[in-house]
Amino acid sequence: MTFVTDPAFAAGEEALKEKDYETAIAHFTAITTTELDETLVSRAHRALAVAYTQSGQIKKAIALCQSLVYCPPDSDWATQTLADLIARHPEALDPEYTEPKIQLDSENLLPVASAPSPKEADVFVPGRRWRNGERAKNWKAIKPLKLSRLWLVEVATIMALFWLLRFTLRSTINIISIALTNIFNIYLPQLFNNSHNLDYILGGFLLLLFILSPWLLDTILKLFYGKKHFSLSELACQRIETARLLQRTCVKKRIPLPKLGILPTYTPIAMSYGNIKPTARIVISQGLLETLSDEELATIYLTQLGHIINGDYRWMSGIMVLLQIPYTLYRQTAKLGEKLAPDKLKNIIAIIPALFYGIYWLWRVPVLWLSRRRCYYSDRFAAQYTGNPNALIRALLKITIAMAEQVKFQGHTNWLLEGFDLLEPVGQRQAISLGAIPDYTPYEKVLAWECTNPYRKWLEQVNSHPLLGDRLYLLGRYAYFWRLEPEIDLPALRRAPQDNRAKLIKMLNCYQALPILQSAFLSGLLFGIISRNLLRFIGILCNAVGIWQLDWLVHADSFLNPCILFAFSFSIIIWINGYFPDIQIAPTRQEPPLQDLLKDENALPPSGEGVRLSGKLLGRKGIANLLVQDLILETSNGLIKLHFFSWFGPLGNLFPFAPHPHQFVGENVTVSGWFRRSSTPWLDIDTLETSSGKIIRAGYPIWTLILAIGSALVGAYLIIQS
Repeated sequence: MTFVTDPAFAAGEEALKEKDYETAIAHFTAITTTELDETLVSRAHRALAVAYTQSGQIKKAIALCQSLVYCPPDSDWATQTLADLIARHPEALDPEYTEPKIQLDSENLLPVASAPSPKEADVFVPGRRWRNGERAKNWKAIKPLKLSRLWLVEVATIMALFWLLRFTLRSTINIISIALTNIFNIYLPQLFNNSHNLDYILGGFLLLLFILSPWLLDTILKLFYGKKHFSLSELACQRIETARLLQRTCVKKRIPLPKLGILPTYTPIAMSYGNIKPTARIVISQGLLETLSDEELATIYLTQLGHIINGDYRWMSGIMVLLQIPYTLYRQTAKLGEKLAPDKLKNIIAIIPALFYGIYWLWRVPVLWLSRRRCYYSDRFAAQYTGNPNALIRALLKITIAMAEQVKFQGHTNWLLEGFDLLEPVGQRQAISLGAIPDYTPYEKVLAWECTNPYRKWLEQVNSHPLLGDRLYLLGRYAYFWRLEPEIDLPALRRAPQDNRAKLIKMLNCYQALPILQSAFLSGLLFGIISRNLLRFIGILCNAVGIWQLDWLVHADSFLNPCILFAFSFSIIIWINGYFPDIQIAPTRQEPPLQDLLKDENALPPSGEGVRLSGKLLGRKGIANLLVQDLILETSNGLIKLHFFSWFGPLGNLFPFAPHPHQFVGENVTVSGWFRRSSTPWLDIDTLETSSGKIIRAGYPIWTLILAIGSALVGAYLIIQS
């Protein structure tokens, strides 16, 4: 590339001549991070080394040369300069520095420094045979998705989240006010009793979080996860195509290059955040860097750049800061309680982190729609600007494998994966089973459910990311559009019913698809509203014809509202036996391969059959897991999420006398229960037997029955009170 004099370079040279080293360093550093011309970047590196040396910053000069030793075209110059600096200033050399060994990078056959020995598990175990589908050489543009739809989702998300936060805040203040008044005879200031004042306070607080979100997230990532700066030149030394494509796309879109960061963990992470484009950041992990090839990493970087171009990153950034408040409090109070609380008080102390964890998951609910929707936009952006949908397919699948490997190695769900789940390319929960299937199992078999099951869209509503089968199928369609063979061959997506009659039939049959509580809630709501309005209509009709004995139904809201609770209770009682059939383990259901359980395209949660599985119990230990929210079984051929309920539901796990499976984390166990195929497969535990013969029996059916009876009793109480 022909060298063209750059004003910043000339200004840096002039400052260097005048011994204004700070100005010179600023100019040369800017060139090395933003310039496209490799010749100019190389000259800036050399001038920067001279500026560091002449200003007495020998350690920085040595560090610069060390980072360029294996980066052509600077490698020869950097090697010679490094040797000269070490000879003249041996005291400036880091005593822990050792000469790295040379190995060949199979991607570009250029010598690169070998990576340090990982302190965690390798994030990708080779063995699966990839088709390595080709990339497009010359491709025409795909019709862009309408951003107006994404904007509508963003507006709906912000409104729903604000309402939920407002409800949470007012409910909390009311509880505190009642407690202080009745116990201590203390009254809260009028400021907290005025709903308009609370709205202004909440709105101002959220606006402040939005403005400060890039720096707050930087602080959290640095403080808890060791985030470091990662320059474009450092990225180019390891993944040259990724660096060039990222820079070229930013120039084409006329936006500044996002600030890059890296997390020193082998957990696969990629996220983008910021509030305006000059403050945008893209952060990846060392594990992701080592898991993916150059072209695969380029597609992941472009998905994150797509979030920035589309503008959804700014809302997700502010939301993530908000969610980090309860999640960080959950994590820190759990660790503090485990360390300081006496054993007899740990169940009581556990209520505090459990409360914060519950708030974290509650506040996520309004954001899930936006989190899923934006992935389709970023996937299309990455495919369009790389011409390589096949590389993105491989990247997403390799990330799921890496996530599952980290769960196996660490023995529990990674804090970083769970806390920043909404910003990651793949949801950590959907990766547990999919990423752990044996290498010989074709993805086409286990992903068919996610493409063809008629209720898959209903069941993904609790997920933070779209079904991976949906995403990979669309990427395969992009490959077909450019006359490429897709990386995997998935069945065509089953479309939702188009006519109103089919939609109504599907809704009425929801009890055949949804988990029992969700199904009972929808049925209770539907039949409760119908019966409520039917009785009201009878009251209006009787009033019109003069039957005064029933005209009271028109104004009997306190009597009619409990109809919803009765319908909810009645639905549970009807379906409970079908949802929890007697466990009779057939020979084919004793230690079945998990990939076989995932293959059934028509399987739904209510049709769960009894299975018995043996393996190692994984999950967090102690107070952080007293709700039993992190329980996973590692079998010989994969991972499966476990659900455990005491007789009193999830909160019953906090009772001192309740059985606690987390006490046996790390041990070999045998689990019997009902396998549920959904967007995230899981196993409802009936019994858990340890290697020492201790048996823990769950109470999910009993808890569900208690909930049904309790709902009916509450409805009866409301009627009596009316």
